Amino acid sequence: MILSICDSPEILKVLRIVKIVVEVIKISVPIILIISLMLELSKNITKGESSIITKSMINKMLAAVLIFLLPSFVNIIVKVVDPSSTTYLSCLENATTERIEQLYTENMEKLMETARTNRDRQSYLEAYGYLKNVTDSTKREKYEKELEEILKEIEEKEKEQQQQGQGGPYIINPGEIYHGPKYTVSEADLQFLANVGYCEQGSSLDGIKAEISLAANLFELKGKYKTVVDYVRYSGWFSCAKTTKVAGPEAVEAVRDVIVNGNRTLPPYINEHDCSNCNKSLCQNGNRGDICKLVIDGKTYESMDDIKNRSNYISGKTKIYNKYGGIYTFYSFPCERCDPFGYTASACKKYDCENTSQQPQQPQQPQQPQTPVSDSGTLKIYFLGIGRYDGILIIGNNTTLFIDGGYVSHGKKAIEFIKSLGITKIDGLIGSHLHNNHIDAHKEFIREMNIGGVYYGENPGECKAKKTCVESDTETNPKELMELIKSKNIPMTILTVGNNVRIGNLTFDIVAPTTFRTSGSYRENYNSLNMILKFGKNKFYFSGDYVGTSEILSKYDASTLDVDVFKWPHHGQMDISNKFLDVLTPAYIIVPNTSIATQAQNGIKHTKATGYATGSDGYVLVESDGTNYNVTKVSKR
Repeated sequence: MILSICDSPEILKVLRIVKIVVEVIKISVPIILIISLMLELSKNITKGESSIITKSMINKMLAAVLIFLLPSFVNIIVKVVDPSSTTYLSCLENATTERIEQLYTENMEKLMETARTNRDRQSYLEAYGYLKNVTDSTKREKYEKELEEILKEIEEKEKEQQQQGQGGPYIINPGEIYHGPKYTVSEADLQFLANVGYCEQGSSLDGIKAEISLAANLFELKGKYKTVVDYVRYSGWFSCAKTTKVAGPEAVEAVRDVIVNGNRTLPPYINEHDCSNCNKSLCQNGNRGDICKLVIDGKTYESMDDIKNRSNYISGKTKIYNKYGGIYTFYSFPCERCDPFGYTASACKKYDCENTSQQPQQPQQPQQPQTPVSDSGTLKIYFLGIGRYDGILIIGNNTTLFIDGGYVSHGKKAIEFIKSLGITKIDGLIGSHLHNNHIDAHKEFIREMNIGGVYYGENPGECKAKKTCVESDTETNPKELMELIKSKNIPMTILTVGNNVRIGNLTFDIVAPTTFRTSGSYRENYNSLNMILKFGKNKFYFSGDYVGTSEILSKYDASTLDVDVFKWPHHGQMDISNKFLDVLTPAYIIVPNTSIATQAQNGIKHTKATGYATGSDGYVLVESDGTNYNVTKVSKR
């Protein structure tokens, strides 16, 4: 048992912290006691006390020695009790950064071996989800490439099974994965949740939405499972978790709206509901159903007629007592045939529900639309060949913009190229999101070039306080960047969703993000700006590192999204759906990477677009006169 625990990198992480704390206590506490002892001794000598050494001084001396030697005593006792066992000591000794990284790599290799052998989606997802723990960039990139090939094979096999009718009646498209403000789920997950909601509340879409909103609330309140789907499936709270009922596509779309788009229909403190007339359930008082009695202003109602009478359910007043010993306050009936939903005192206290508005939180207001300028002359867009990183130079309408730039070293290469064109001023320096491999170069731009303004989707100096970026992910120094911006008196503009947003004399539609993730690894990617540059009749889509296809499609149609050139995220995002690409219909897809990832290859094949990888194809130039455009590879000057 100890061996298995000691082979867990998560446990070793905790033990490493324990080791550090023990060492600090082992050294600091004796020092404090010795200093105190010396002060007391000095005081006694100064006062000329007859007994210089007191009992309290002896106690402090003994305590200092004992605390310093305590870890050694524990180790000796373990050896005496079990001289043949060294697992406990090995466990502590192995709690090092190197050993933890080694275990993560070993575990990743085991998951990869399973994925290689099974070639199924579950094995793939487990390996892909664990990939973030691998810190060695070379190994991680190797695993990513191999997983891409495995996924391609899985998708082909699943497509073949679906064509042959072997995919199961409830899995619409298990390969599609959706990223919402809080949750990442597959199409199969959405179908499962829809089945549960349908089983619990019937065919009402309002009821299904309420059931899944409740599930998300409970998952966040309990916090014992990795995902909301796991909570519904395994917690035992939902009696319909093993249902064989299958919900229709409308129910799946309703669940998608709640889980992916983040549009819950219940406040976060709603954490209970009960069946008032369940045939197989019986209260202690003989009532049929989960609800045993109601209490309103101290008056008790226990008969079945009283419990079925909906006029007895008063929001914020009626107390519901169920057969499980629970007591909660009634909130609402989400639909005509729905169960009563409510909240416990503890959930109410956590969210301060009595002082919180029950209205859904309103999304951030977009910028006011601006009148597009008259486009004239030639627009030039250079996709720079700087390896695996985004670097996009835009020149048109007497405006020069630059998006991202990679690390400082890549920024230097970009600046060298820009200056070779005779350009000395960047009117707008834009960061698609706050990862270091996108905006680290901005420090070099600010040092070396005349910058008219900087543009971000959020303030780099505030993202950590707002939890929209993570230090280990961002690997940047917002303080240094902000100090540079301030020292040069460069104005900063925060870009938000809206149409006809003007940067200089160029006009953009900004279609994402409408919400910002505040939890999870790589949250910065999900907070990427998605910008569509409009020049005459031509449009060009710049995606950052993530495209929330479902969210964007729920708000925009082809009148906004139909573009000529689409910049694919350089990580090769998996869940850019064919449905989304069918609306975009790009003729060209540009991938800022050393090769075109499998996912982008699939997108290029589906759209019949021409694809370029800037890391291998070099600099790609798009030229437009507002009506016609041309895409070519160009030599670096």
